[in-house]
Amino acid sequence: MSIADPGTLLHELRAIKSDDEIDTLRRAAEITRNGHVAAMRATRPGLHEYELKALLEYEYVRGGARGVAYESIVAAGDNATILHYVTCRDRLEPGALLLVDSGCELDYYASDVTRTWPVDGRFTPNSERSTISCWPPRRLRASKFGRASPAMFFTTLRFARSLPD
Repeated sequence: MSIADPGTLLHELRAIKSDDEIDTLRRAAEITRNGHVAAMRATRPGLHEYELKALLEYEYVRGGARGVAYESIVAAGDNATILHYVTCRDRLEPGALLLVDSGCELDYYASDVTRTWPVDGRFTPNSERSTISCWPPRRLRASKFGRASPAMFFTTLRFARSLPD
């Protein structure tokens, strides 16, 4: 009898999903999307980072998720440059960008979404350029669950531009 490292086998099994697991992953993505859209719509100068974090996490639970998959990052302005910023105390200022890295956990499956949008609903030429230059399309790859593409980012960009004042 030999002893083998189970990590190799488990790593391979993580890529194999049943139809029910795929449905759960899709539902987790939908719940996370709904939370992000609610946060985008609520974003405005004068709110605090913690208010949007609370809204995101409320939407996850309201949608049927157990809660967050990991500590949500809601970082406005310079805070978005701090790796793993979770303090969430600052006010949202006009002209700032807001970075949100958050996802729900549903039936032990995690969703993970990161988006950046302008606090006041409109990209300036500089903020639009900096956001686009940070987009890493080389990291996108097709998966069994669908395709990620730069078009997804530009859909978010168009949505953020269309938010009411």
